[in-house]
Amino acid sequence: MTEETRGLLIEPEEFLPAELPSPADAKANRNMARTTTADPTLLVIIATVPETIMSFLVDQIQFLTAHGFEVHTITSPGMDKMPGNEALNSVRHEVAMTRAINPIADLVALMKLWRLLRELRPTIVQTRTPKAGLLGMIAAWFARVPVRIYTVDGLPILTQKFLGRIMLTVTEWLSCALATEVLCVGRLDRRYIVASGLCPSGKARVLGDGHLRGVDTEKFNPFADRENRGARIKDEYAIPRGAPVIGFIGRLVPDKGVAELANAWEKIHVEFPDVHLLLCGYFEPVHPVAAELAERLKSDARVHITGAWLNNMPDFYSAIDVCVLPTYREALSTVAIESGAMKVPVVITRVAGCVEAVRNGVTGLLVEPRDSESIAIALRRLLKDPGLREKMGAAGRDFVSRHYSAARTSALVLAEYQRLVASLDSRRSRKPQSPRSGGTFHGEIAVADNSATAPKIKSKAAAAASSTGSTSIHPIS
Repeated sequence: MTEETRGLLIEPEEFLPAELPSPADAKANRNMARTTTADPTLLVIIATVPETIMSFLVDQIQFLTAHGFEVHTITSPGMDKMPGNEALNSVRHEVAMTRAINPIADLVALMKLWRLLRELRPTIVQTRTPKAGLLGMIAAWFARVPVRIYTVDGLPILTQKFLGRIMLTVTEWLSCALATEVLCVGRLDRRYIVASGLCPSGKARVLGDGHLRGVDTEKFNPFADRENRGARIKDEYAIPRGAPVIGFIGRLVPDKGVAELANAWEKIHVEFPDVHLLLCGYFEPVHPVAAELAERLKSDARVHITGAWLNNMPDFYSAIDVCVLPTYREALSTVAIESGAMKVPVVITRVAGCVEAVRNGVTGLLVEPRDSESIAIALRRLLKDPGLREKMGAAGRDFVSRHYSAARTSALVLAEYQRLVASLDSRRSRKPQSPRSGGTFHGEIAVADNSATAPKIKSKAAAAASSTGSTSIHPIS
């Protein structure tokens, strides 16, 4: 770990007070929601892959739709094949994007995004994931979208070598420069991008305690038939019902510390002959682990790999006794937060995005990154002490309920969107009328007067969705 990274990872002693709206702001937000329900604010969320939307934003999109927003999502193709996609209450669009750098494909995707945003004319564009962040911010800037929110979902720059680091520095700076606001999922992410000169301090924000989604503590409820749910998962993967289970949740890629986990497992496997390892994830061709490592995991009778994206995670957490995430980098860790909600102690690396989501020695154990021995020591400690697991699990549930509940986080996101829209409307109302168009201007954006005769503009996709009473997918060719 570099000195730069160590300086970033000073654990906060306690959280700052949440940035909840004042009573006056809350009243204004409720009035705004009532007045905009008939003519909703068009919000476009762009992510590289459908898994991002399905993993993190389904409930929040439902919440925003109920509070006066017309939500569109743009991802690579495949949303209609995702388990549970029928719950996604958005107008869906498809633009092929790749996680890896591909200049020709990226340019094609950028042009398609620009054309689509010009057609939709949204008030807000928010991007998630690095590739969609860069392409989405460029497209939204050229399409003259008035509110452009770039989301800092972790710091991949920290794990890059020289050339990769230079490239990511340039792209991160450009994404921040083109955004009107930068939302960071955690305070350490914000600290880094500001200290590194990637983003001005006044543009970068963290809402409440971070994360931007939170966890539904009713859905992730350890008291709701946990024993039977866990038993069903164990039966499905041929794990003895009485066997302790170490669980890993995430993509099986090098940056998640899969090699270190495998090496730690070699020690645990011998010392605890009844313990099983459940890998809730899949190997990714774009970022493959070593073939020998993958084969070693696949051939172990006590290692169980789901091999697919999952939408019933509370059932899997019900089967897990200890969760482990030896990642090299992370956004504010959803795995740690979900584990806490389900009263599962977590062994997790001391990297940005993880130290905020765990109270070391209270809700879980922090270990050094790329250190299989420290991972094994922490796992050994928890496996030997059921009382400690129970104590940490209870503390984790309390910690997550106070700081990262979905209801609290969604309210903060809604209040921020409404603040941005209200600020935009205020700036527009102060602009002088243009004699040429009869409207007002915000920068280079023509804004029609809010008069009784002004036409209401609605996107073609939204009109189609309204006429059919359901959402639809629109591939962009």
